[in-house]
Amino acid sequence: MYAVQNVLVRTLIVLGMGVAVVTILYFTPTPDQIFLNCNRPCHDLDWPMICRIKLTLENYNTIQRFQWRSNNCSLEDDLQTTVIAVNRQLPGPTIHVCQNDILVVDVINKIPGQSVTIHWRGQPQVEAPMMDGVPMVTQCPISSYTTFQYKFRASMPGTHIWHAHAGAKFSDGIFGALVVNQAGKLDPLKNLYDADEVLVISERNVELSTDASRSLMINGKAAREHVIRVDWGKRYRFRAIYSGGSASCPVTVSVDKHPLNVVALDGYAINPQKVTSVSFSKGERVDFVVSTKQEPKSYFLKVTSECAVTAEAAIKYKSMANDALQRYYPKSPPVDLRMETAACESSVDRVCINGIQSLENIPSDLVKKVDETVFLGFDYKSVHGSNDTQKVYRMNNLTFTYPSSPLLTQKGDVNKASICSSATKPRQCKDMEICECVHIEQITLGASVELVFADLGSDAQETVFHLHGYRFYVVGYKQFKKAPNLDHLKGLNDQGLLLKRNFAKPVIKDTVRVPKNGVVVVRFIANNPGYWMIRDEHSEQWSRGMDVVLQVGGTCDMVTKPNNFPTCGSWTGPDFFLV
Repeated sequence: MYAVQNVLVRTLIVLGMGVAVVTILYFTPTPDQIFLNCNRPCHDLDWPMICRIKLTLENYNTIQRFQWRSNNCSLEDDLQTTVIAVNRQLPGPTIHVCQNDILVVDVINKIPGQSVTIHWRGQPQVEAPMMDGVPMVTQCPISSYTTFQYKFRASMPGTHIWHAHAGAKFSDGIFGALVVNQAGKLDPLKNLYDADEVLVISERNVELSTDASRSLMINGKAAREHVIRVDWGKRYRFRAIYSGGSASCPVTVSVDKHPLNVVALDGYAINPQKVTSVSFSKGERVDFVVSTKQEPKSYFLKVTSECAVTAEAAIKYKSMANDALQRYYPKSPPVDLRMETAACESSVDRVCINGIQSLENIPSDLVKKVDETVFLGFDYKSVHGSNDTQKVYRMNNLTFTYPSSPLLTQKGDVNKASICSSATKPRQCKDMEICECVHIEQITLGASVELVFADLGSDAQETVFHLHGYRFYVVGYKQFKKAPNLDHLKGLNDQGLLLKRNFAKPVIKDTVRVPKNGVVVVRFIANNPGYWMIRDEHSEQWSRGMDVVLQVGGTCDMVTKPNNFPTCGSWTGPDFFLV
């Protein structure tokens, strides 16, 4: 009798669980296969959407308002210019999705004689590394008048950017914001803001006979064309993205009479910092919150740079009585507290990245001695020609050049003699000061890794690097009075004298600024197999020589490429082809 009751109870439990599962499935929305817009409130129990997007790249004639300086005067004018635009927009469309949505993006290249790829900065591409968008590393370039479909999961939340992986002049208009939202229960910043605004800061060159000027733009508008309307008493999260340009000097953002509460860097939440301005460089993203509790007038959000004309956007309170823009001039300047995303020495009036804390703890595997340390020392070599002197840039004395076929999908087609590392130079480079090769550093899958970026004598005040496929923890910084020697740095590091590492919630980023004569140390867990580029952000072409590829894992660890994935490479005809 007892056994029968026991079986009956178990049967009822199983049936009850089945009914519960069926009920949940019945009331849970199924994934939408075709849709027009993924910009929606995000919920933790929702199915991911499949977000279908079409990006058409083409030359486009437009009239833009520019500012430039001449004889200490500030001038502005409307000029007809040809830009490379996406969907005839500048910047390209802002893509809003929820975390773990699937993006299916058709990139249609209608630009004559130019090939391109699109990089989705901030997305690790764990499931689809061939969608990272690096030419001849993860895919073939998208040729003119062809279409390539990117398909990947937006797994990393935050403020990100999609952009062309190409020369700075060519990629002036091929960029846009990628905002990956989280469900309210998962968003650590949800209680800090009421609404958000996207600010895409870019640079535009204007050619005027013998004069050339660079003008900054906010959401594709120069001068004071961009107006942001706000309600009094609300908190606005500004998602600021700097896409850069041919100069790509750091920019500084401030708002008249409104402090900035910086809450995230490169999409990763930090311990909020209340400052009067924030400075950041190409490829970086900064989220800051502005509380609109001032007198209801119009105020100006300013973007300044040493290399380009200032851009301003009007922040206009909706409760203003008339539509006239009234510029607020503070009677006395507020206490200036600047924030730098660069590694620097913090002071009374400046907060640096090494003085900021993340909201996350660093993994324990990165606190102890790491498995692998890679020193990346960069500089340039002057080569004297008959008429001029050329600078040849290099990383660990190696000048990066792209392979003939993509490393990820066609490694067997790449000439082994063209591949090099810090430990092994190609045979043809043994007795040469300049060595051009496909620079690859091997990383063991699953290893804890430390990268030591060292400026050994560059020609810039700072150099910016972006690591594809990963995020990292910025754990150390040091700046020398003169350019250091790489062997000396390695010796100091072996003795534990190079610098003190910070493991107290260091900032998480994917883009890092290395100061002149400086050393910056970052750490990460190499848990994402693939070929991942460390990109020199100041390259005006595909590469100026200071890039390097990290090969994480072996061939057997790589994700299998899709069937019929595009191939490319060198070709030579068979012997006696015409005989």
